[in-house]
Amino acid sequence: MLQDVIKLFLTFKGTYGVISWVKAHIGIVGNERADELAKQATLLTFTGTSTKLPLTKSYVSSILFKYIMNAWQTRWDSSLNGRFTYKFLPKVSITHLYDNYFLNLFLTNRGPFPSFLQYIGKIDSPNCVGSKYGDAEHYTFEYPLTVCYHFSKPSASNEMLWFSNVLKYNSNIYKICRLIKWLLYNESFIQSI
Repeated sequence: MLQDVIKLFLTFKGTYGVISWVKAHIGIVGNERADELAKQATLLTFTGTSTKLPLTKSYVSSILFKYIMNAWQTRWDSSLNGRFTYKFLPKVSITHLYDNYFLNLFLTNRGPFPSFLQYIGKIDSPNCVGSKYGDAEHYTFEYPLTVCYHFSKPSASNEMLWFSNVLKYNSNIYKICRLIKWLLYNESFIQSI
């Protein structure tokens, strides 16, 4: 619409004028009339004919982004995979992208854990010493040789809160990374026990 006004304005050769923003409701006759017509237009009933307005790229991007995020969240909520990661990151987000190798091994439960090593066929049993299931959670809370990297195990009623808050502090991330580094360094020793 603004482009049409500018084209119309340019057709009047030899005429000078200025197109500029003006404050609303201060008594400028043309602006008051435009406001009045705009209000009347909002009261009109739809008769079946419409004016096709081009959608802006930003509007379409915004709508598509919301749709994709909702679809992703629905899929993430109902998936059977990645449940350990889900404990830490229950809400999908494009900002939860960690470029830390050790943290990613932990969050995906794909590190040097017997549960994962058995899954990829590297060892026969997913269990750790004492027949405990050897996953990231076990090494974070229970495994005797990683006690210096342990976190206090939350009660069942506080588990969701604990998991969702643990990544908010760099000291926790540092501790998790040190745990994974220790496990990687001592992987063959742990497997021989």
